[in-house]
Amino acid sequence: STLPNPFYVSRNKKIITLIMYPLKLRVTPSMRRTSSSSSASGSATNESSSEDTPLTLTVLGRYARGELPRKSELSDPNNPNIGELARDQTMVRRRIKPEEKAEFVPGRGLVGSEFAHIDEEEDPERPVHEERAILVQNLASYEALLQSEFRHCFEQPNDGSQSTSSLIDAILDDPSFGEQAIVKGADSSQLSVGDIFEVEGGLSQIKIELSSPRHTCYSVDQRCGTPYGMAGIHRYALTHSLGGWFGRILVGGELRDGMRLVRTAHPHPKWTLEYLSTALYCEGDRFDMVRSAASWNRSIEELQELSMIKQLGYDEWGEEVTRLLNKTERGGDSSSDSSSVSDTDSSTSDTDSEDDDDENGDEWVQEQPKKSDMDMSQQATETETNGAADEGTNTEAQEIMKCSENFHTSTISLCTGSF
Repeated sequence: STLPNPFYVSRNKKIITLIMYPLKLRVTPSMRRTSSSSSASGSATNESSSEDTPLTLTVLGRYARGELPRKSELSDPNNPNIGELARDQTMVRRRIKPEEKAEFVPGRGLVGSEFAHIDEEEDPERPVHEERAILVQNLASYEALLQSEFRHCFEQPNDGSQSTSSLIDAILDDPSFGEQAIVKGADSSQLSVGDIFEVEGGLSQIKIELSSPRHTCYSVDQRCGTPYGMAGIHRYALTHSLGGWFGRILVGGELRDGMRLVRTAHPHPKWTLEYLSTALYCEGDRFDMVRSAASWNRSIEELQELSMIKQLGYDEWGEEVTRLLNKTERGGDSSSDSSSVSDTDSSTSDTDSEDDDDENGDEWVQEQPKKSDMDMSQQATETETNGAADEGTNTEAQEIMKCSENFHTSTISLCTGSF
C-alpha cells in the first residue's frame, strides 16, 4: 500500500493520462547460478539441473587399432620413423562394427588390441598402466574443435559437403585422438577425477573409473597436420581440455554402441578435467607452455589436496604433482595459502616428460620427427627480437631454442599410435 499505483488516471475527464512506473526485479544469487548453468551447459547433459538425475554418457563408437596403410612404402615397416608417416598413418583406428564384440578387462583394456599402456613385447620390465586401460573422447570436444581455428583438420578434401553434421559423421568413422570410445552427454567441465560409470539397466558389468585428463602429445599434431609447438592442435587441446580422458576398468565387461553409462560416483567434483588441466599445464611461464610441461602457480595447500586424490592417474599427472610438491617442500615455502610454486626447471627429465607421453593407443618410436618445426623456434626468435635489450629475455630465448634443438636431435621415445 505504500508503493504508488503503477497506473494512474487523472481526474480530468477530458484528458486521461496513463503513467507507468518501471518495476524493478531483484535478481537473487540462486537465479544467477541457474542462468549461468543453463547457458554454459550447451548440448551436454548438466547434472546440476536435477540432483536426482545422474550424469549419463551415451556410447557413439568403439575403436580398435587399425591396419597401417601403405606399410610397404615405409623404409622400415616394422619400426618406422615418425617423420615419414603421413597423417592417415598416425594413430590409425578401425571402428568396431555394431555386431562385433568389444570386451574390456582390467589393466589391459580392449581385448585383442594392444595399445601403448601395454609394452610387454618391447619392454617386459615396463609395467602395465592400469589407469590408462581405456581412452575416451567426448563428442563435445570434437564439436568445440570444429568451432575453432582447427576446423580444417577434420574437413574432407574430396567431400563436397563440409557441414558440421557431415564432419561429425566422418569423425565417428575415423577419429583423430587415438581413442577407444567416443561418448556424448558431457564436456570436460562436467567430468571429474574419480567419477565411476556403470552401464544403465545392467546390460553389461563393465565399470569405468576416470583417472585423468588425456595430456595430448605431438602425435595429434602429426595426425591433424598442424605445427608442433604452441601453434598446433595438441597445445590447443591441452589448453582447452579437449583431449579426452583415461579410465581404469574396475570391472570387466562389454561395451556396445548406444549403451548409456551412468555416473554412480562423483567423489571429487572440484577436480574436473578442465580445472585440473588448467591448474597443472596451462598456468606456467612461456618456457613451460612451449614444452607442455607441468607447473604450479596456485597455493601449496591446493597442491597438497590434489596429491591426496588416490584415483588420479600417475603418468603425467600424479607423478608431476608429486615432483612439484617435493620441490616446493624442499624450498620450505608451504605455510601460506597465498604461496605458490612455478616449475621452470629445464632439466632433461622435464623435457622427456612431454615427449615420453605414452598415450593410450600409441606405440613407441626411437627417433624424433625431423620436420623443421615447431614454432618453438619461431617463438624463441620473437622473444629475442622483442626483448633484445633484456638479458633475462635473451637467456629465455636461448633456452627455448636449445629445447627446440633437443626435441629434434634426441632419441627419447615419442608416441605415434600407428601400429
